[in-house]
Amino acid sequence: MSPHIILDKETLTIVTPYNRLFVTALKKSFLPQERKFDFTRKVWTITRSETNLELAKKLIQRYYQVPPQVFTKDGNIPVTSTFELDTTSKYTILGVDENASQAEIKKAFYRQAKELHPDTSEADSQYFILLKDAYDTLKHPQKRARYDKARQLMIGNLEKQTGFRPPNPSFF
Repeated sequence: MSPHIILDKETLTIVTPYNRLFVTALKKSFLPQERKFDFTRKVWTITRSETNLELAKKLIQRYYQVPPQVFTKDGNIPVTSTFELDTTSKYTILGVDENASQAEIKKAFYRQAKELHPDTSEADSQYFILLKDAYDTLKHPQKRARYDKARQLMIGNLEKQTGFRPPNPSFF
């Protein structure tokens, strides 16, 4: 079972396999009036707030080594957070210009990989995965061309459908 969080109007329900260290950290992180263990369903319920949601995600990431899936109570609809890395351009993730050469892309990846690798840093491993994915796409000329074409189509479709053109195309 993968760890997940179910959002209700007033509570967060945390569903995870048993992990003694996680339970200890959860008890230390949330006030007694904010948390409650449901013995029949074997889940934790916590008062809902943006801060509590982010803290619960961090605890799950730390003790289970995977990001939790977040769902709404009325169905298995993934909830988007206030900050989605997936909407960031692969160029922005690597920190290079769209016209960067292959050598510049490689140099930017290796520089950031040294800083963000999970074995050498306490940085979020999820960001390292995005960094590696961006590099894997942009290092191959054919994949890069397909990615650039897809981005241009997304921007063009958005403009046709809504009349809105993003001020910064690197948003996609």
